[in-house]
Amino acid sequence: MISHINTPPQIKTSHVHLPKNAASNTSSSLYPPPISALLLHYLPFSPPIPNPPLNVRLRVNPGTTTGATTPILTLPPPNTPQPEHRVDPSPVAALMGQPVIQTLTFWLSEHPSIVGFRWSHAHSWGSTWSFLFTAISLYLLLSLLLHLLLSLLRRPVPLGPLPAFHSLLMTLLSFTIFAGITLSSVAEIRDTRWFWRRSKTPFQWLLCFPLGTRPSGRVFFWSYIYYLSRFLHMIRTFFTILRRGKLVPFQLFNHSILTFMAFIWLEFSQSFQVLAILSTTLVYAVVYAYRFWIAIGLPRACFAFVVNCQMLLLGCNVACHVGVLMMHFMKGGCNGIGAWGFNSVLNAVILLLFLNFYVKIHWGYGKAALAKVEEAEAKAEEEEQVRAKDKVI
Repeated sequence: MISHINTPPQIKTSHVHLPKNAASNTSSSLYPPPISALLLHYLPFSPPIPNPPLNVRLRVNPGTTTGATTPILTLPPPNTPQPEHRVDPSPVAALMGQPVIQTLTFWLSEHPSIVGFRWSHAHSWGSTWSFLFTAISLYLLLSLLLHLLLSLLRRPVPLGPLPAFHSLLMTLLSFTIFAGITLSSVAEIRDTRWFWRRSKTPFQWLLCFPLGTRPSGRVFFWSYIYYLSRFLHMIRTFFTILRRGKLVPFQLFNHSILTFMAFIWLEFSQSFQVLAILSTTLVYAVVYAYRFWIAIGLPRACFAFVVNCQMLLLGCNVACHVGVLMMHFMKGGCNGIGAWGFNSVLNAVILLLFLNFYVKIHWGYGKAALAKVEEAEAKAEEEEQVRAKDKVI
Protein backbone atom coordinates (compact mmCIF):
# COMPACT_ATOMS: atom_id res chain seq x y z
CA MET A 1 0.00 0.00 0.00
CA ILE A 2 1.49 3.33 -1.06
CA SER A 3 0.03 6.75 -0.32
CA HIS A 4 1.34 10.26 -0.96
CA ILE A 5 0.98 13.30 1.24
CA ASN A 6 2.73 16.64 0.89
CA THR A 7 4.73 17.99 3.81
CA PRO A 8 7.48 20.64 3.83
CA PRO A 9 11.15 19.56 3.87
CA GLN A 10 12.86 20.11 7.18
CA ILE A 11 14.92 16.88 7.35
CA LYS A 12 18.49 16.54 6.07
CA THR A 13 18.47 12.79 5.55
CA SER A 14 16.73 11.29 2.58
CA HIS A 15 15.57 8.10 4.31
CA VAL A 16 14.45 7.75 7.91
CA HIS A 17 13.66 4.36 9.38
CA LEU A 18 11.77 3.95 12.60
CA PRO A 19 13.03 1.62 15.30
CA LYS A 20 11.97 -1.96 15.03
CA ASN A 21 9.86 -1.73 18.15
CA ALA A 22 7.88 1.16 16.73
CA ALA A 23 7.54 -0.55 13.38
CA SER A 24 6.44 -3.88 14.87
CA ASN A 25 3.78 -2.22 16.98
CA THR A 26 2.36 -0.44 13.97
CA SER A 27 -0.75 -1.66 12.23
CA SER A 28 -1.29 -1.57 8.47
CA SER A 29 -3.52 1.54 8.57
CA LEU A 30 -2.96 4.38 6.14
CA TYR A 31 -1.44 6.80 8.66
CA PRO A 32 0.05 4.79 11.57
CA PRO A 33 0.88 6.57 14.83
CA PRO A 34 4.70 6.48 14.33
CA ILE A 35 4.35 8.80 11.31
CA SER A 36 2.58 11.49 13.23
CA ALA A 37 5.11 11.14 16.05
CA LEU A 38 7.93 11.44 13.54
CA LEU A 39 6.47 14.54 11.92
CA LEU A 40 5.87 16.18 15.28
CA HIS A 41 9.46 15.40 16.25
CA TYR A 42 11.13 16.77 13.13
CA LEU A 43 8.61 19.52 12.23
CA PRO A 44 8.10 21.63 15.36
CA PHE A 45 6.65 24.55 13.39
CA SER A 46 4.71 25.15 10.16
CA PRO A 47 7.04 26.18 7.29
CA PRO A 48 6.05 28.71 4.61
CA ILE A 49 3.83 27.60 1.74
CA PRO A 50 6.25 28.09 -1.21
CA ASN A 51 8.72 25.39 0.03
CA PRO A 52 8.91 22.25 -2.14
CA PRO A 53 6.77 19.28 -1.03
CA LEU A 54 8.14 16.27 0.78
CA ASN A 55 6.85 12.86 -0.27
CA VAL A 56 6.12 10.43 2.57
CA ARG A 57 5.59 6.82 1.54
CA LEU A 58 4.55 3.82 3.59
CA ARG A 59 6.39 0.58 2.76
CA VAL A 60 5.42 -2.80 4.13
CA ASN A 61 8.46 -4.41 5.78
CA PRO A 62 9.44 -7.68 4.11
CA GLY A 63 9.46 -10.79 6.17
CA THR A 64 6.82 -9.63 8.65
CA THR A 65 3.55 -11.38 9.29
CA THR A 66 1.82 -8.50 11.00
CA GLY A 67 1.99 -6.15 8.00
CA ALA A 68 4.18 -3.57 9.77
CA THR A 69 5.09 -0.49 7.73
CA THR A 70 8.10 1.79 7.61
CA PRO A 71 7.76 5.46 6.56
CA ILE A 72 10.25 6.64 3.97
CA LEU A 73 10.66 10.42 3.60
CA THR A 74 12.13 11.38 0.23
CA LEU A 75 13.50 14.88 -0.39
CA PRO A 76 13.53 16.48 -3.86
CA PRO A 77 16.91 16.96 -5.61
CA PRO A 78 18.86 20.00 -4.36
CA ASN A 79 18.63 21.92 -7.65
CA THR A 80 14.90 21.42 -8.14
CA PRO A 81 13.21 24.84 -8.74
CA GLN A 82 10.65 25.74 -6.13
CA PRO A 83 7.07 26.23 -7.35
CA GLU A 84 5.77 29.77 -7.19
CA HIS A 85 3.16 30.64 -4.60
CA ARG A 86 0.19 31.59 -6.75
CA VAL A 87 -2.82 33.48 -5.52
CA ASP A 88 -6.17 33.30 -7.30
CA PRO A 89 -6.08 36.23 -9.74
CA SER A 90 -8.78 38.87 -9.84
CA PRO A 91 -11.17 38.90 -12.84
CA VAL A 92 -9.37 41.90 -14.33
CA ALA A 93 -5.92 40.32 -13.98
CA ALA A 94 -7.17 37.04 -15.40
CA LEU A 95 -8.42 38.78 -18.54
CA MET A 96 -5.18 40.59 -19.31
CA GLY A 97 -3.91 37.65 -21.34
CA GLN A 98 -7.24 36.71 -22.90
CA PRO A 99 -8.31 37.49 -26.48
CA VAL A 100 -9.87 40.86 -27.23
CA ILE A 101 -13.37 39.43 -27.73
CA GLN A 102 -13.41 37.79 -24.30
CA THR A 103 -12.12 40.98 -22.69
CA LEU A 104 -14.82 43.09 -24.35
CA THR A 105 -17.46 40.53 -23.38
CA PHE A 106 -16.39 40.78 -19.75
CA TRP A 107 -16.42 44.59 -19.65
CA LEU A 108 -19.72 44.88 -21.54
CA SER A 109 -21.78 42.06 -20.04
CA GLU A 110 -20.00 40.11 -17.29
CA HIS A 111 -18.55 42.83 -15.07
CA PRO A 112 -19.89 42.60 -11.48
CA SER A 113 -21.26 46.15 -11.69
CA ILE A 114 -23.31 45.18 -14.75
CA VAL A 115 -24.50 41.79 -13.53
CA GLY A 116 -25.42 43.14 -10.09
CA PHE A 117 -27.13 46.32 -11.27
CA ARG A 118 -30.49 47.20 -9.74
CA TRP A 119 -32.65 50.22 -10.55
CA SER A 120 -33.24 51.93 -7.21
CA HIS A 121 -34.44 55.40 -6.23
CA ALA A 122 -31.92 55.41 -3.40
CA HIS A 123 -28.81 54.28 -5.26
CA SER A 124 -29.30 55.11 -8.97
CA TRP A 125 -28.52 58.69 -9.94
CA GLY A 126 -31.43 60.44 -11.64
CA SER A 127 -33.91 57.70 -10.77
CA THR A 128 -36.62 59.79 -9.08
CA TRP A 129 -39.65 61.42 -10.65
CA SER A 130 -38.69 64.78 -9.16
CA PHE A 131 -35.29 64.64 -10.86
CA LEU A 132 -36.87 63.75 -14.21
CA PHE A 133 -39.38 66.61 -14.22
CA THR A 134 -36.81 69.08 -12.89
CA ALA A 135 -34.28 68.14 -15.57
CA ILE A 136 -36.80 68.41 -18.42
CA SER A 137 -38.11 71.72 -17.09
CA LEU A 138 -34.59 73.15 -16.87
CA TYR A 139 -33.89 71.94 -20.42
CA LEU A 140 -36.94 73.75 -21.77
CA LEU A 141 -36.27 76.88 -19.71
CA LEU A 142 -32.62 77.16 -20.72
CA SER A 143 -33.50 76.65 -24.38
CA LEU A 144 -36.08 79.43 -24.22
CA LEU A 145 -33.73 81.84 -22.41
CA LEU A 146 -30.91 81.14 -24.85
CA HIS A 147 -33.25 81.78 -27.77
CA LEU A 148 -34.37 85.10 -26.30
CA LEU A 149 -30.77 86.14 -25.67
CA LEU A 150 -29.69 85.39 -29.23
CA SER A 151 -32.72 87.18 -30.65
CA LEU A 152 -31.36 90.33 -29.00
CA LEU A 153 -27.84 89.78 -30.35
CA ARG A 154 -29.17 88.97 -33.87
CA ARG A 155 -26.10 87.01 -34.91
CA PRO A 156 -24.99 83.37 -34.55
CA VAL A 157 -22.34 82.34 -32.07
CA PRO A 158 -19.27 80.47 -33.40
CA LEU A 159 -18.87 77.07 -31.75
CA GLY A 160 -15.57 75.92 -33.22
CA PRO A 161 -14.90 72.17 -32.88
CA LEU A 162 -17.54 71.61 -30.18
CA PRO A 163 -20.21 70.16 -32.55
CA ALA A 164 -17.68 67.81 -34.11
CA PHE A 165 -16.46 66.65 -30.69
CA HIS A 166 -20.04 66.14 -29.50
CA SER A 167 -20.90 64.11 -32.62
CA LEU A 168 -17.83 61.91 -32.16
CA LEU A 169 -18.64 61.39 -28.48
CA MET A 170 -22.25 60.42 -29.21
CA THR A 171 -21.14 58.07 -31.98
CA LEU A 172 -18.84 56.16 -29.64
CA LEU A 173 -21.37 56.18 -26.80
CA SER A 174 -24.22 54.96 -29.01
CA PHE A 175 -22.10 52.17 -30.45
CA THR A 176 -20.95 51.13 -26.96
CA ILE A 177 -24.55 50.94 -25.71
CA PHE A 178 -25.53 48.95 -28.81
CA ALA A 179 -22.70 46.44 -28.29
CA GLY A 180 -23.30 46.25 -24.54
CA ILE A 181 -27.01 45.57 -24.71
CA THR A 182 -26.48 43.04 -27.52
CA LEU A 183 -24.01 41.00 -25.46
CA SER A 184 -26.09 41.45 -22.32
CA SER A 185 -29.24 40.23 -24.06
CA VAL A 186 -27.43 37.10 -25.22
CA ALA A 187 -26.18 36.48 -21.67
CA GLU A 188 -29.62 37.08 -20.11
CA ILE A 189 -31.29 34.72 -22.58
CA ARG A 190 -28.67 32.10 -21.77
CA ASP A 191 -29.14 32.45 -17.99
CA THR A 192 -32.94 32.79 -17.82
CA ARG A 193 -34.13 30.67 -20.73
CA TRP A 194 -34.95 27.77 -18.41
CA PHE A 195 -37.76 29.88 -16.95
CA TRP A 196 -39.62 30.84 -20.16
CA ARG A 197 -38.32 28.53 -22.93
CA ARG A 198 -41.56 26.50 -23.03
CA SER A 199 -43.68 29.54 -23.82
CA LYS A 200 -41.41 31.92 -25.78
CA THR A 201 -38.56 32.11 -28.24
CA PRO A 202 -35.55 34.41 -27.64
CA PHE A 203 -36.95 36.97 -30.08
CA GLN A 204 -40.29 36.92 -28.30
CA TRP A 205 -38.47 37.52 -25.01
CA LEU A 206 -36.91 40.64 -26.55
CA LEU A 207 -40.39 41.89 -27.38
CA CYS A 208 -42.23 40.77 -24.26
CA PHE A 209 -40.70 40.40 -20.79
CA PRO A 210 -42.31 37.75 -18.56
CA LEU A 211 -44.70 39.03 -15.92
CA GLY A 212 -42.93 39.93 -12.70
CA THR A 213 -39.67 41.04 -14.33
CA ARG A 214 -37.64 43.33 -12.04
CA PRO A 215 -35.42 46.20 -13.28
CA SER A 216 -32.13 44.53 -12.44
CA GLY A 217 -29.33 42.79 -14.26
CA ARG A 218 -27.37 43.33 -17.44
CA VAL A 219 -30.12 44.54 -19.79
CA PHE A 220 -31.41 47.14 -17.36
CA PHE A 221 -27.89 48.41 -16.72
CA TRP A 222 -27.57 49.38 -20.37
CA SER A 223 -31.10 50.73 -20.34
CA TYR A 224 -29.97 52.98 -17.49
CA ILE A 225 -26.91 54.11 -19.47
CA TYR A 226 -29.19 54.87 -22.42
CA TYR A 227 -31.44 56.94 -20.13
CA LEU A 228 -28.44 58.98 -18.94
CA SER A 229 -27.26 59.46 -22.53
CA ARG A 230 -30.54 61.19 -23.35
CA PHE A 231 -29.29 64.23 -21.39
CA LEU A 232 -26.23 64.40 -23.66
CA HIS A 233 -28.52 64.37 -26.68
CA MET A 234 -30.16 67.53 -25.35
CA ILE A 235 -26.92 69.47 -25.82
CA ARG A 236 -27.48 69.45 -29.59
CA THR A 237 -30.52 71.67 -29.07
CA PHE A 238 -28.25 74.37 -27.64
CA PHE A 239 -25.91 74.00 -30.62
CA THR A 240 -28.85 74.53 -32.98
CA ILE A 241 -29.97 77.65 -31.13
CA LEU A 242 -26.46 79.12 -31.00
CA ARG A 243 -25.83 78.48 -34.69
CA ARG A 244 -29.17 79.52 -36.19
CA GLY A 245 -30.66 81.68 -33.46
CA LYS A 246 -33.94 79.79 -33.86
CA LEU A 247 -35.89 77.55 -31.51
CA VAL A 248 -37.28 74.36 -33.03
CA PRO A 249 -40.38 73.22 -31.07
CA PHE A 250 -40.28 69.69 -32.50
CA GLN A 251 -36.70 69.24 -31.29
CA LEU A 252 -37.63 70.31 -27.77
CA PHE A 253 -40.66 68.02 -27.72
CA ASN A 254 -38.75 65.07 -29.18
CA HIS A 255 -35.86 65.19 -26.69
CA SER A 256 -38.20 65.67 -23.73
CA ILE A 257 -40.49 62.79 -24.67
CA LEU A 258 -37.65 60.39 -25.46
CA THR A 259 -36.04 61.11 -22.09
CA PHE A 260 -39.35 60.54 -20.34
CA MET A 261 -39.89 57.25 -22.17
CA ALA A 262 -36.40 56.00 -21.26
CA PHE A 263 -37.26 56.69 -17.61
CA ILE A 264 -40.52 54.73 -17.62
CA TRP A 265 -38.77 51.81 -19.33
CA LEU A 266 -36.73 51.40 -16.17
CA GLU A 267 -39.38 52.39 -13.67
CA PHE A 268 -41.94 49.82 -14.87
CA SER A 269 -39.62 47.17 -16.41
CA GLN A 270 -41.41 47.77 -19.67
CA SER A 271 -41.37 45.24 -22.48
CA PHE A 272 -40.09 46.23 -25.93
CA GLN A 273 -37.26 48.36 -24.55
CA VAL A 274 -34.45 46.01 -25.65
CA LEU A 275 -35.34 46.19 -29.33
CA ALA A 276 -36.05 49.91 -29.03
CA ILE A 277 -32.60 50.58 -27.57
CA LEU A 278 -30.91 48.35 -30.15
CA SER A 279 -32.52 50.11 -33.11
CA THR A 280 -32.19 53.61 -31.64
CA THR A 281 -28.51 53.35 -30.70
CA LEU A 282 -27.63 51.78 -34.06
CA VAL A 283 -29.32 54.60 -35.97
CA TYR A 284 -27.83 57.24 -33.67
CA ALA A 285 -24.34 55.82 -34.17
CA VAL A 286 -24.75 56.15 -37.95
CA VAL A 287 -26.37 59.61 -37.80
CA TYR A 288 -23.80 61.11 -35.44
CA ALA A 289 -20.97 59.57 -37.46
CA TYR A 290 -22.41 61.33 -40.52
CA ARG A 291 -22.64 64.61 -38.58
CA PHE A 292 -19.02 64.23 -37.51
CA TRP A 293 -18.13 63.56 -41.14
CA ILE A 294 -19.75 66.86 -42.15
CA ALA A 295 -18.32 68.80 -39.19
CA ILE A 296 -14.73 68.05 -40.20
CA GLY A 297 -15.38 69.44 -43.68
CA LEU A 298 -16.15 66.32 -45.73
CA PRO A 299 -18.89 66.41 -48.40
CA ARG A 300 -22.56 65.93 -47.60
CA ALA A 301 -24.88 63.25 -48.95
CA CYS A 302 -27.00 64.03 -52.01
CA PHE A 303 -30.22 63.36 -50.06
CA ALA A 304 -31.66 64.09 -46.61
CA PHE A 305 -29.60 61.40 -44.84
CA VAL A 306 -30.56 62.22 -41.25
CA VAL A 307 -34.27 62.57 -42.02
CA ASN A 308 -34.39 59.20 -43.81
CA CYS A 309 -32.57 57.47 -40.93
CA GLN A 310 -35.06 58.88 -38.45
CA MET A 311 -37.94 57.76 -40.64
CA LEU A 312 -36.48 54.23 -40.74
CA LEU A 313 -36.20 54.25 -36.95
CA LEU A 314 -39.81 55.29 -36.48
CA GLY A 315 -40.93 52.55 -38.85
CA CYS A 316 -39.04 49.93 -36.81
CA ASN A 317 -40.64 51.24 -33.61
CA VAL A 318 -44.13 50.91 -35.08
CA ALA A 319 -43.46 47.31 -36.13
CA CYS A 320 -42.15 46.47 -32.63
CA HIS A 321 -45.21 48.03 -30.97
CA VAL A 322 -47.49 45.84 -33.09
CA GLY A 323 -45.43 42.80 -32.09
CA VAL A 324 -45.72 43.61 -28.38
CA LEU A 325 -49.49 43.97 -28.68
CA MET A 326 -49.79 40.58 -30.36
CA MET A 327 -47.52 38.92 -27.79
CA HIS A 328 -49.53 40.38 -24.92
CA PHE A 329 -52.75 38.71 -26.05
CA MET A 330 -51.24 35.49 -27.43
CA LYS A 331 -48.68 34.62 -24.71
CA GLY A 332 -50.56 35.52 -21.55
CA GLY A 333 -49.35 39.05 -20.93
CA CYS A 334 -46.22 41.18 -21.08
CA ASN A 335 -44.61 43.00 -18.18
CA GLY A 336 -45.18 46.77 -17.95
CA ILE A 337 -48.03 46.80 -20.46
CA GLY A 338 -49.57 49.92 -18.91
CA ALA A 339 -46.35 51.89 -19.42
CA TRP A 340 -46.16 50.43 -22.92
CA GLY A 341 -49.62 51.85 -23.73
CA PHE A 342 -48.58 55.32 -22.59
CA ASN A 343 -45.33 54.94 -24.52
CA SER A 344 -47.30 54.02 -27.65
CA VAL A 345 -49.35 57.23 -27.42
CA LEU A 346 -46.19 59.35 -27.16
CA ASN A 347 -44.59 57.51 -30.07
CA ALA A 348 -47.73 58.07 -32.15
CA VAL A 349 -47.55 61.83 -31.52
CA ILE A 350 -43.88 61.94 -32.51
CA LEU A 351 -44.63 59.87 -35.61
CA LEU A 352 -47.42 62.20 -36.75
CA LEU A 353 -45.29 65.30 -36.27
CA PHE A 354 -42.37 63.77 -38.10
CA LEU A 355 -44.54 62.48 -40.95
CA ASN A 356 -45.86 65.99 -41.45
CA PHE A 357 -42.31 67.27 -41.79
CA TYR A 358 -41.23 64.32 -43.96
CA VAL A 359 -44.13 64.67 -46.40
CA LYS A 360 -43.47 68.39 -46.84
CA ILE A 361 -39.87 67.69 -47.78
CA HIS A 362 -40.45 64.82 -50.22
CA TRP A 363 -43.58 66.22 -51.86
CA GLY A 364 -42.01 69.52 -52.65
CA TYR A 365 -43.65 71.73 -50.01
CA GLY A 366 -40.55 72.01 -47.90
CA LYS A 367 -37.65 71.46 -50.27
CA ALA A 368 -36.91 75.15 -50.52
CA ALA A 369 -36.97 75.55 -46.76
CA LEU A 370 -34.72 72.53 -46.31
CA ALA A 371 -32.29 73.88 -48.91
CA LYS A 372 -32.15 77.20 -47.08
CA VAL A 373 -31.46 75.47 -43.77
CA GLU A 374 -28.65 73.36 -45.26
CA GLU A 375 -27.21 76.40 -46.99
CA ALA A 376 -27.24 78.38 -43.75
CA GLU A 377 -25.52 75.50 -41.89
CA ALA A 378 -22.85 75.18 -44.58
CA LYS A 379 -22.26 78.94 -44.52
CA ALA A 380 -21.96 78.98 -40.74
CA GLU A 381 -19.46 76.11 -40.82
CA GLU A 382 -17.36 77.89 -43.46
CA GLU A 383 -17.30 81.04 -41.36
CA GLU A 384 -16.19 79.07 -38.31
CA GLN A 385 -13.39 77.40 -40.27
CA VAL A 386 -12.18 80.77 -41.57
CA ARG A 387 -12.17 82.23 -38.06
CA ALA A 388 -10.27 79.24 -36.74
CA LYS A 389 -7.62 79.63 -39.46
CA ASP A 390 -7.30 83.34 -38.70
CA LYS A 391 -6.69 82.58 -35.03
CA VAL A 392 -3.99 80.05 -35.91
CA ILE A 393 -2.26 82.55 -38.22
